[in-house]
Amino acid sequence: MGVLPINTFTVHSLAGFLVNVSLAGFFWVIYFKLGRRKLDLLSANFIACTAGLCLVSLLTDNLIPSGMPSTGWPQGPTAEQLALSTLRVHRFMYVFALLSTITQLHFLLEYCDRLPGLRRRIGWLYLAVFLVLPTIWTSLWLTTRGAPAAATSSWNFAIPWLPDVGPCVGPFTLTWYGLSCFGVYLLWRSRRKPPQSGDLRQSKLVLQAFVVQMLTCVGELALVLSGYEGISLIPIGSTLMGVLLAVALIRFRIESHMTMMR
Repeated sequence: MGVLPINTFTVHSLAGFLVNVSLAGFFWVIYFKLGRRKLDLLSANFIACTAGLCLVSLLTDNLIPSGMPSTGWPQGPTAEQLALSTLRVHRFMYVFALLSTITQLHFLLEYCDRLPGLRRRIGWLYLAVFLVLPTIWTSLWLTTRGAPAAATSSWNFAIPWLPDVGPCVGPFTLTWYGLSCFGVYLLWRSRRKPPQSGDLRQSKLVLQAFVVQMLTCVGELALVLSGYEGISLIPIGSTLMGVLLAVALIRFRIESHMTMMR
C-alpha cells in the first residue's frame, strides 16, 4: 500500500481522474457562461468520459490492496465477493468507453467540419449507443472469472479477478482502436485548413492530442497481445490528450476574443 491509501502503482489513474474531471468542469463552465459553443460542450463531455475511464481503472486496481491474497482475507471480502465487485466496477469501463466513442466521433466531425451527412444523423448513433448500454450488464460483454489470474494484486498484475470477456468486447475494441486511427487521419486531412479555428497552430495541437491517444491505444493493445497484465497505460494517454485538447481550445477562444476586440 505504501504511504498513500491506494496501491502506489495506481497513482497515474488518480492523477488522470483529477486532471480530466477538472478540465471537463472547466469546459462546462465555459459553455454555459461564455457562449454556448458546441465544441466546448463536446470537449467537456468527451473529457468527462475519459475521467470516468480513469476512475474505473483506479477503483478496479484497488479492490485488492497490494500484497493481499486474491482469495480474500480474515474479516474481509471473500473470493466470490472480490470477483463480483471487480465485475460490477469493470462494467462501467465499457459504459464510459461507449460514451467516449460517440462523443469523440461527434467532436471530430464538428471540429473538422467533415462528413455532413453523418453529422446530421449523429443523433441516431447516440440513440444506438444508449440502446446498447443495458447489454453491458449481460454475459455478452463480461462474466466473472472462475479463479484469480494471480495470487495477489501488484504492478505486474493489477486486477487478479479481471473478468472474462464476451462476444461483444472484440468488435467494440476494434471499433474503438479504429476510431482512434480515423481521428488522426481526419485531423491530418484537415490540417491545411482548420475550419473551426482558422489557426494552424491550434489544429496541430488537436492533432497531437489524438496522436497521443492513438499511440497509447496501439501500445496498450500490443502489450496485451504480448501477454502483459500490468497497469493500464490508457489513463496516462487520456490525461495527456485532455491537456493538449484543452490548451488548443482555450488558445483558440482567447485568440478569437482578441480578434473581436480589434
